[in-house]
Amino acid sequence: MVEETIHEKIDRIALEEGVSSEKMHHIVFKESTYNANAVGDKNYVCPRTGKIAPSHGLVQINECWHPEIGDKAYDPEFALTFLADHLKKGNCRLWSTCLKEWR
Repeated sequence: MVEETIHEKIDRIALEEGVSSEKMHHIVFKESTYNANAVGDKNYVCPRTGKIAPSHGLVQINECWHPEIGDKAYDPEFALTFLADHLKKGNCRLWSTCLKEWR
């Protein structure tokens, strides 16, 4: 069985969740260039804790604001569903890479 690519996962999850695959592709590309193991914001200091709090995975889930997620951020299925769920709720603004016209 051929494993689903990240691009295919985005398209499938967008369809299942009823959100724009265009938005999802844009955010994932800008946040991680489709790298499920990406780590960013390595110098971001969490205002809640005063500690460095990087962002992780395809959609760069920040550990300051979502500490309960942990390593699940690196799971493409989880990360893309997380993104789709927030887009469905109108929370595109959670990503700085979300275009202004989508907010």
